[in-house]
Amino acid sequence: MDHLFNIESPFFHLLTRIVDIVLLNLLFILFCLPIFTIGASVTALYSVLMKMMKKEEKQIVKGFFGAFKRNFFQSTVIWMVMIVSGFVILVNYFMLGSLSGLVKFFFTGMIFIFGFLYGSILMFIFPYIARYADSIKQSLKNALLMGIQNIPYLIVLLLLNGFFILFVFSSKVGLLTGVYIGTFGGCAFLAYMNAHLFMKIFSKYEASH
Repeated sequence: MDHLFNIESPFFHLLTRIVDIVLLNLLFILFCLPIFTIGASVTALYSVLMKMMKKEEKQIVKGFFGAFKRNFFQSTVIWMVMIVSGFVILVNYFMLGSLSGLVKFFFTGMIFIFGFLYGSILMFIFPYIARYADSIKQSLKNALLMGIQNIPYLIVLLLLNGFFILFVFSSKVGLLTGVYIGTFGGCAFLAYMNAHLFMKIFSKYEASH
């Protein structure tokens, strides 16, 4: 039994990682509360998670605060842009019911295309900001290009996160379950799984430079 509590044992490393994720989850939720800071909070979460995976981050709280402060302006501006853009796409989607024939077919196709581009940017933009230092325009452009160039990964990311969102909003039970899981580590754990995929994607570009 003594080897289980050795600081170098797999069990201890697993326990440490779980504690880190729960702590990160708490920080993430607290910094999301003003709503307009969600983008900066997501960026800080990914920043710490990706550094954890590369064993570059030792101080979770300090790392989160530093990433939040460092990327606050850029992440907040982009978050506002994504909210407005998403709202426009959603409004146009609900307006499809008043159309018919070729007009409806055309606008359905356009909404699908713009929705796909939107989803690509939304998935990649905050992890990109967490990893790289670029202008807002360049970050949006590169996030979109990365999504398009990595369709299989993008599909997995959309399905993984989409399933969780659909489950939460599918029923009252789903909502309560989602709130409970999300409060006690679920949000950070989902981001942790996402971060593994992002690190694989980013490593391809970093290896070529």
